[in-house]
Amino acid sequence: MFDVTSRITYKNVPNWHRDLVDVKDRKVKAKTITFHRKKNLQYYDISAKSNYNFEKPFLWLARKLLREPEP
Repeated sequence: MFDVTSRITYKNVPNWHRDLVDVKDRKVKAKTITFHRKKNLQYYDISAKSNYNFEKPFLWLARKLLREPEP
């Protein structure tokens, strides 16, 4: 994803894509998930390759924008 209000984030998409593709069997460390919780940030374990939870961040964002309660 990129921020439509920030041109630099859009310009960085190819770099991020390359970085993600270069990593084989990447595992998220537990401290990363803890960091997100401490900072009250959303975290979703997703896989575009297998479509695992792929829709979760988009649904969360749509609910926030529409101010709908989470399930």
